[in-house]
Amino acid sequence: MSIVDRSTALMVCGLLTACPSQPVPGDTETDTGAATASGSETATTTSDDPPTTGDPTSTTTTGTSTGESTTTEGVSATETSTSTGEATTSTSTGEATTSTSTGPDTSTSTGEETTTTSTGPDTSSTGGPPGCGDGVVQPGEACDDGANADLDDGCLPSCELGMGAPLDPLVIPKPAGADDLRCMAPLPGWFLDASAMIVGRALADFGPEGQTAAQLFEVSLPGGDDPGFWDITEWAGEHGRAPLQAQGIQGQAVVAGIVDTEAQEPGSGGHMWLANVGGDGSTAFFTDYVDLPVAVTDLAWTGGDIAVVGNHAAGGAGAWVLRFDGGGALMWQHDAPVGVGWTVRYRGVAIDDVGTIYAVGERHADDDASDQLFLEALSPEGLPLWDVMLPAPTHAHALPTDVVVTGQTGLAVALTQFDGDVPQDSLLGYAMFATADGAQLWWQEWAPPDGWSVRAGPVEAEPFGGMFVGVGEHDGDQSRTRVLRIDQDGAVLWATQRPGGDVRDLVFASQPERVYALTKDAILPYHSW
Repeated sequence: MSIVDRSTALMVCGLLTACPSQPVPGDTETDTGAATASGSETATTTSDDPPTTGDPTSTTTTGTSTGESTTTEGVSATETSTSTGEATTSTSTGEATTSTSTGPDTSTSTGEETTTTSTGPDTSSTGGPPGCGDGVVQPGEACDDGANADLDDGCLPSCELGMGAPLDPLVIPKPAGADDLRCMAPLPGWFLDASAMIVGRALADFGPEGQTAAQLFEVSLPGGDDPGFWDITEWAGEHGRAPLQAQGIQGQAVVAGIVDTEAQEPGSGGHMWLANVGGDGSTAFFTDYVDLPVAVTDLAWTGGDIAVVGNHAAGGAGAWVLRFDGGGALMWQHDAPVGVGWTVRYRGVAIDDVGTIYAVGERHADDDASDQLFLEALSPEGLPLWDVMLPAPTHAHALPTDVVVTGQTGLAVALTQFDGDVPQDSLLGYAMFATADGAQLWWQEWAPPDGWSVRAGPVEAEPFGGMFVGVGEHDGDQSRTRVLRIDQDGAVLWATQRPGGDVRDLVFASQPERVYALTKDAILPYHSW
């Protein structure tokens, strides 16, 4: 491991995050946004041997620090206008089985529009300062999108900012070829009143034998325009290493990833690793778990024990919830349920203040006919408390992507819903459940403009009991990013669209309040209101 220490002054940030929408073994990333079924995601009704609970193996790996230039990530927008769909309320009933699994991540940046859907105050006025509408921001104007009368592009016809207005992409350090961002973790309140986050990315062909390296580095907030203070860059001997998930609190971040052994050991997939990294670049632990062939799909941490969910790294049968103590020692593991004709794949995890763990995924039918939402609660000791299996109200396939505790008693879930074999013409599902017993409070849907499909991504808790949701939208070879703010009753407050791709991580942070969406090659901020 190589740590280049450039400063000690860092940060304060609002809430917590993890990165639930990652390309992991068994998932496929495409340029068009249409997911393809992967052989490594084939479900079966029997499980291979589950991961063992043997002692983790601390590894000493070879690393190197990377010099970097600082560039602004993102692409410029071509101003066009589109209308957005409205959410409708549905109730779910009935039984279900499950369908084809799709890779959770597609990222392709295009020169597409930046738009915002708002249900806020009336914005239909066409008035504004002289010169408003000429496409040039002049004194008295907060924005100017030309003759575009579109009310949902973040810029109102009066040349004022609308709700959820997009901000410039963060300026981040970027070594040559570093275009595979994976996750980010804010570090609230650990040093003075500055703000920052730790970002994880994969560096392809970085090691001496072409190994992929995991790089963790610091980015200042809110603009990311200060130079990075340090970075940690590691591969795993002859194997590659990549970060997949991260979550931060009180000056520390926990990062989970995979050691990729497939090239040297075909059919093995790899095994998971965990690290605890400080805001100054120090590491409390950095541990490989060679007996845990888990491709981590989500991580939750509130400063104590660590909850992880994932599926078999080689794409075989097996999915697990794992709990580690604060030092990285495995406490227990819980196998996903398996039935006649169906299996469960985990996608998201949350942990509440008393240590109850909530895991979400899809109950997948072996004949690929349908996918149902599967949601369960486990006690701090790993004992099942309750579980829920529900079909989508209107579609054969419901693929959950993340779950968060919001408003203390609610569980917010995002889903991709579609019919057929691939999620073409898919839409966003989002639902709220009770933490006490898993009772469904509501389940709603949001449709993109005609011709576009949705790939749901991470969920972040909204301060008033609602949720933020990050999604990618795709139409042929065009892709873009959208973030939605949804209140506790399921009403969409705003939905902002901009150039980009699938959202791999989402952070709501305060001082000042911002929502940050991480795509494959950019970190995109938004006003929270």
